[in-house]
Amino acid sequence: MFPFIVKKYEKEMEMDMQKRWRHHLENIMQYVIKKSEGTGEIPFLFREKMCKAGLFSFFIAVVGTYIGLQFDEISFLILTWILAVFSFWQIFRFLKIGKTEKYEMLEAQVLAIKGKHYPCRNYQVIVQDKAGKSIRIWIPKEKHFMVGKTYRFYFNKMEQIPEKTDQVNECRYEIFYGMEEIQQEER
Repeated sequence: MFPFIVKKYEKEMEMDMQKRWRHHLENIMQYVIKKSEGTGEIPFLFREKMCKAGLFSFFIAVVGTYIGLQFDEISFLILTWILAVFSFWQIFRFLKIGKTEKYEMLEAQVLAIKGKHYPCRNYQVIVQDKAGKSIRIWIPKEKHFMVGKTYRFYFNKMEQIPEKTDQVNECRYEIFYGMEEIQQEER
């Protein structure tokens, strides 16, 4: 009878611990949601990049510090923290770009993709914007998308000469931040 009481008590303690952890995680999620409400005007792409950079920075700092201390290597610790600070700096860079709107957004449907099997680093993508104008964009090959779907493309804001862009019917951007698919309901 005594082991039964101990098991029952352990089970209650385990349930109580799970409730505490659940409550703690809910509080953390509410805090994150409350803090992220201020970033509502920043596009999801930049918020996602900020989150990834933050997690990467944290991972580098924790794992690199642990390994550096285990092997007693000061140079490894210094390199780890330089990489972690650089990655952490990326968060503020994307926050600044999103807040100051130093990006250009193009909502367009992908009509054709050229250069899939060529040895170059970029696709030549022909898109059609909402006005019906066809535009050629050069996008890195590591980005994957499908013909016929509509995407939001984010680029660095740069000055363009309207006459030249109309003549060539091509957009070349120095920095391509990324893209996100637009669902049918959003359009």
